[in-house]
Amino acid sequence: MTERTKAGRAAAAMAGALLTVAAACLTAPAASAAPAPGPTKGGPFCAYLMGKKTTTDTSVSVVRQACSTQSDADAYNRLQASSSTLLMTWYADAGYSGTSANVYGSYGTCDTAGYGFTPDDWWKKHMSSIKGSGQCNKVRLTNIAGTYADSYSLPVSFGATIYNDNVGYVKVWHG
Repeated sequence: MTERTKAGRAAAAMAGALLTVAAACLTAPAASAAPAPGPTKGGPFCAYLMGKKTTTDTSVSVVRQACSTQSDADAYNRLQASSSTLLMTWYADAGYSGTSANVYGSYGTCDTAGYGFTPDDWWKKHMSSIKGSGQCNKVRLTNIAGTYADSYSLPVSFGATIYNDNVGYVKVWHG
């Protein structure tokens, strides 16, 4: 075997090994790290679609969520929630500024039963103000520890209260 043939075979073997490692990296399951929180999943603009479990159960869960680095409208388009209704907008800063997330309901605007749910881990520790939409004009906030709960008229900026960056549960309704 010539030196050129040996070098060619060695290069081919090295390339094959690199492709095998690359394929293993692409197909290997992700590490057990938790998913990125809140807006960092795809951008500072997020939209959440909430759905009631039954017509008599007012607890809800996130049906879908989408985030964008471009705009609220782009996040909404990514959510593909054309049959949903905007319930409220969360803001990371007091005074309705900073990173925001639009929350949509799959059962129309708020009624007296409303929607109640637990924010994701990022929003639990970053929410500071909320604006309601449609008929959603009341909100009840519970702190993360579950030791305090208060109701407010929307919009509400709670940067100077116990709920600033400390929201464990949100219920929004028409009242």
